[in-house]
Amino acid sequence: MSLPRSLTSRPLDLVYTLFFAFHIPISLLLDFNAIYPPKFTPAALTSLQMWYLEFTQDPLMVGIASGKGATELMWFHSFIYMELLFQLPTFVLGIRGLTKNSPKIYPLLCLYGASTATTTLPCLLHVTQAFHANAITTAQFSILISGYVPFLVIPLTMAIDMAFRLYGIVSAAEALQGSGTAGEKKMKQT
Repeated sequence: MSLPRSLTSRPLDLVYTLFFAFHIPISLLLDFNAIYPPKFTPAALTSLQMWYLEFTQDPLMVGIASGKGATELMWFHSFIYMELLFQLPTFVLGIRGLTKNSPKIYPLLCLYGASTATTTLPCLLHVTQAFHANAITTAQFSILISGYVPFLVIPLTMAIDMAFRLYGIVSAAEALQGSGTAGEKKMKQT
């Protein structure tokens, strides 16, 4: 079975590729501000972070910026390091593997999707809890939810999609192995 070569002929792969390409600057410009050493952080990045914090009042990023990353929000702080050490390289490898239409990328993308969906869910719940505690406005909550939900839905979709693709590959390999065994038995009988 031949897979289509063009990325545009594979809509989900195109969505994943665009998602990764979109996520790289978000990670570098916003998310990693929480772990950049302040004395080495360019003023433009600090200004961008301050604008984001004032505009959204994102309880996770506000908490990290106020020093709660080593205490109450250690779980979220660890997610940022996971984003740096695992997700960012996966974005680059994912773009490369998907544009080349390489099934070799499927296991990594399955792991990425499951891991990211798992870590995004508690973030969504934390933001929802902040909204119910009146720590953020309805408008801020709407902005935050519209920002966080795609980072749950797309990776979860990716994990399920890649799991099915891997299942198909394994099933095809088993079928080939099974037919090879049956063919060998026939040859021995003659």
